Amino acid sequence: MPRLTNRDLARAREISSQVASYDADGPPALTEVTEAMRELLGAEKAVSYVLRPHGDDRVQLEQFHRGGGVARDSFDFFDEWLRDKTVGWTGFNPIRPEPAQRDAVLTLKEVMRLSGFRPASGTVATLFPRMGVDRRDQLRVLVCDGPSLLAWVGAFQPTPFDARQKALLKRIVPALRKRLILERQLETAGTFRAAFVAAIESMGAATFLVGAHGGLLEANAAGKAALVRDPLVTRAALAEAVQRGISASFEVTSVRLRGTPDAFLLVRRAVGDALEARAHRGAVRWQLTPKQGRVLVLIAEGRTNRAIAAVL
Repeated sequence: MPRLTNRDLARAREISSQVASYDADGPPALTEVTEAMRELLGAEKAVSYVLRPHGDDRVQLEQFHRGGGVARDSFDFFDEWLRDKTVGWTGFNPIRPEPAQRDAVLTLKEVMRLSGFRPASGTVATLFPRMGVDRRDQLRVLVCDGPSLLAWVGAFQPTPFDARQKALLKRIVPALRKRLILERQLETAGTFRAAFVAAIESMGAATFLVGAHGGLLEANAAGKAALVRDPLVTRAALAEAVQRGISASFEVTSVRLRGTPDAFLLVRRAVGDALEARAHRGAVRWQLTPKQGRVLVLIAEGRTNRAIAAVL
């Protein structure tokens, strides 16, 4: 077991604490950790990057971070270099890393022994010289979420890495892994929300996403217009539809997503729109007040006196 000094341990804890603290407006974790890792290890240079699957046997570069004297144009060159490469260009599977390499801190020699990869091929032969990290030992970890690669994180130096440096890198991997998983989950949630908003905006009818307790989570333009036009009646109708699970005014669909509370998608029925329009015309003809007009809509929807009283 390598002997770590109190200063080593304190610095490793400091980096882990920094990585574990998430700021929604801050930079990605790898921006913070790459140079800090290099300094912790006392290495010459450091690199970290994130890949995204692109088809069945290709990946594309999403993030690239450098520490020390790694060439400034490394991202552009790596990105271009990857475009015509299929799986097999390096000592691990970038789409589904081999189990023995997941979250394992390995030197270049250990990677070669596990994978059969040789420095005369792939990244080491063509990419590393361009980055300025060739003819150096490598200490790296494939930070994974199960079988999925989150990031490649590593350091380079002219002399072989020792057991102390391996132990130090291992110290910060758990916090980094947790942070990278959180970043990916938040990114996925943001992507889903953007797709959802775009989808409901394409629907002509007033559409609402409502929480299990009746709270409004999202609405399309037609739905927002209904809320502005008649907020009390609209919100009460949404709450009633969620409570009953059925409505004369809305198509009610339960929405369940892993890791999120249950919700309901409510799409106003065409017949409901027609009833509202006819009730509005009747209110004008009979010179009803706005409140009487709302009551007329509720009557036209077939609500009981008790339900109408609750809404109003």
